[in-house]
Amino acid sequence: MGTGRLIRLRLPLALGAVLALATPAHAVTYAFTTAPSNLFGVCGISPLLVAGEGTFSYQPGPSGTPATLTFDLCTWSISTVGANHVAVAGNFPGVGDFFGIDGFGGTTQDPFVASLYFFNLVLEDPSGTALDAASLPAALDLADWAVRFIRLQGSTQVCSPDYGCEEYPFSIGVLLTSFTLIPEPSTLLLTALGVVALVAARRATL
Repeated sequence: MGTGRLIRLRLPLALGAVLALATPAHAVTYAFTTAPSNLFGVCGISPLLVAGEGTFSYQPGPSGTPATLTFDLCTWSISTVGANHVAVAGNFPGVGDFFGIDGFGGTTQDPFVASLYFFNLVLEDPSGTALDAASLPAALDLADWAVRFIRLQGSTQVCSPDYGCEEYPFSIGVLLTSFTLIPEPSTLLLTALGVVALVAARRATL
């Protein structure tokens, strides 16, 4: 094999190795969907079966670090960023393994929802086998968790010319039905470099 071909073969591999070593651990992000639920009083004044979708993001490692959670439901979107919510994981008496994006409140784009008290993602495994350690995992499999839902607590606001505005509390749990890992840009770059390396290796052998 000539020197030029050897360089073309090894350069992409070397670049990939350098990037893998130099890239710090990033937060993991998942997209999720929820089952259709009867959300009378939350998604309007008529009974509706409504499915939702959203994302959550956290940094693997020690429990209790800032996290993000977004949820699109009905005509409105909810989001929390930064210190409002934290990712929590561990094994707790009476619960088993637990993973949650836990916190208070949130912001919504719909004026029908007057306020949100709780907006959380909850995963529980009474068998205690879902987590390998009492820390935030690098990967999650929804099938490992027997209990899995989004919790929403708050109040809706209904206004009329005759009676003014009144608030009505709601508390619902919406079943999580799927998780999909969203790759980080650096992961996509490493994948692309791997493809380049394979192409270079094939050409070098021709």
